[in-house]
This record gives sequence, C-alpha cells and structure tokens, in this order.
Amino acid sequence: MTADAYASAGEVLEDRIRWATARLRELLVHARQHGWVEADPTAPALGGPSAASLRAAIDERLAGTGLAVRTLPLEWLRLRLGLAPLELDALWLLAAIELDPGVARLAHAFGLDGCPGLSIQLLRRLLPLGFAEIDELARLGLVERTTDHRIPGHLRFIRAADRVAELAAGELRLDPEVAQIAELVAPTASTSPGLAMPSDDALLVATGIDGSGRATLLRSLAENRGKGT
Repeated sequence: MTADAYASAGEVLEDRIRWATARLRELLVHARQHGWVEADPTAPALGGPSAASLRAAIDERLAGTGLAVRTLPLEWLRLRLGLAPLELDALWLLAAIELDPGVARLAHAFGLDGCPGLSIQLLRRLLPLGFAEIDELARLGLVERTTDHRIPGHLRFIRAADRVAELAAGELRLDPEVAQIAELVAPTASTSPGLAMPSDDALLVATGIDGSGRATLLRSLAENRGKGT
C-alpha cells in the first residue's frame, strides 16, 4: 500500500477491501483457535500486513487527499452526517462484503446457519462498536438489519444499504425518489461549487445538518443570479 494521496474512489475501495480482508481473517483465525468455528487444516496461515497497519496506512493517505466528493464519497458522507470514524469503518467493512467476493466469502466462513449475512454479534467482534452506534447507522438509513426480536441476537444480520455500497464503489447519482422530481446539474464557474439552477423559476432546496453551509451556499447562488438576499 502506497502512502500517496488517493486519486480516485476506486483506490480507496481497494485499500478498504485489503483492510476488511485482513480483519476478517484475523477474527477467523481467532475463532478457529478458540473452537467457535470449525478448524480447517487446509486453510492458509495468517500472513501479510495486519488490519491495524493497513488501517493506519489508509489514514496516512487520507491525510494527504483533498475532500472531494468524487474521490472520497464516504468520507464526505461521514462529515455531512457527523459520523464517528468507527461508524465509518463499520460502513466500509459492510460495503466491502457487498462489493468484493473474497470479503463476502470470508464473512460467510463463520457459518452461522439461519443468518443470511454478517451477524451483528460478529460485527461487534470485528470492531468495538456499541449498540447505540449501530442504532444510529440504522436510523440514518445507512445499514439494514434484522429487527425481529424473536430471532436470537447472534443470528440477526446486518448489511450496508445499497446506496452506501454504491458510494463506496464511487457511483454518484440521485436517489431514485429524488430523481423523479429533480436532475443533477453540473456546476458552472459562475455558481458556488455544487450549485446550479437551470432556470429562473427553478426551486432549489439545500439539505444537510446544522452547520453544513446550506444558508451560505444559497446566499451565494442568489447573489450570483442577481437576486439579492
């Protein structure tokens, strides 16, 4: 893994897949050693960089990369929604399972009958994630999980929402519901970044958390169009 700045979302995804693979393999080796996953004498020995070292290298590359939505879509999402770094790690791990067959196979190697994907219990063994943090990710629509309390906790699965997997893969588009009433217009030099209005009678709605700059962007657009504030 190079320490150069990221040039594309694909490079970030590749590093995150390496990290997710290493973390799953570490837990799988631990599980086999302690008997809660059946031992496999044909399984290769654990080797290569540790998940912790790969994670540190990702941070090093991120530090030298500008926060452009097309390069770092999930980092951009984290800042807009006020997510903690650990919550972002959870999204990346779950997205890697959705996007990479090797990571998906490792996740299924834990062999939980009746659980269609990674269980919440296993996610919390992979990352020091609390139930409150999982609840917040679900509240924001970033993950999908089993909510049937009749199902034992170790069989309740969790997965990245489809839109999160798309962002992790670098695919940027409007949500299908929004696309029915709006279109994504490329910004011009005369407008603030990310803002453009196709006509004078268009309605522009800015959404985001408090402090995300909605009022500033709308004010700038109005001034550029000579509308005043």
